[in-house]
Amino acid sequence: MTLPFAVPYIARRAALMLVLTLAACTMQSPVAPAPATDHFVDEHQAALHFIQPIFSVLDCEKKGEIEQGEVDEHFFELYFFADRDRSRSISAVEFAQSMPHSTPQQNLYLFQRMDTDRNELISVEEYRQFVFAALQVADTNQDGSVDEQEAAVHAFRRAGRQ
Repeated sequence: MTLPFAVPYIARRAALMLVLTLAACTMQSPVAPAPATDHFVDEHQAALHFIQPIFSVLDCEKKGEIEQGEVDEHFFELYFFADRDRSRSISAVEFAQSMPHSTPQQNLYLFQRMDTDRNELISVEEYRQFVFAALQVADTNQDGSVDEQEAAVHAFRRAGRQ
C-alpha cells in the first residue's frame, strides 16, 4: 500500500508549524507581548499587523505617511532585516524572528501568504509583492499612500510595540 501524495505536504506543514512555535518560544525580545488573538479577522487586519512595526522605517521623510517611493528607497533595509543570513531568501525561522510581536499562528499565516511558490522560502520578489499588496489593502482612501491613521500606528505605539 502506498501513502497518498498529500502526506509529505502535511508532514512539511506540521514541521514548519513546529519550527515557528519553537522559534517564537526561544526568542528574547524587548517588544511587548503579542496580541491576544492568534488569527486575523480579514486581509485588512493582517496587512495592518504587518505594516505597523515597519511604518517608521518606510516613512523616511517623517511625514506620517508611506508613499511608494519610500518603499522603493528602504525596501532592501526592510528585507535584509528579515533575511538574517543574507541568503536572499527568508526562511520561516528568520521570518518569525523578524516579527516578534506576532504569535506563531500569525507568523505562519503571513509566511504562507508571502510564499506564493510554496517552496517554504520567501524570495525578494515575493516579499516585495506582499509589502505593496499590504500597503494597497491598508490604503483605505485609495490616495496612493498610507498615513498613520490608515495604518492605525497610534494604537500600535500605545500598545508598546514600537
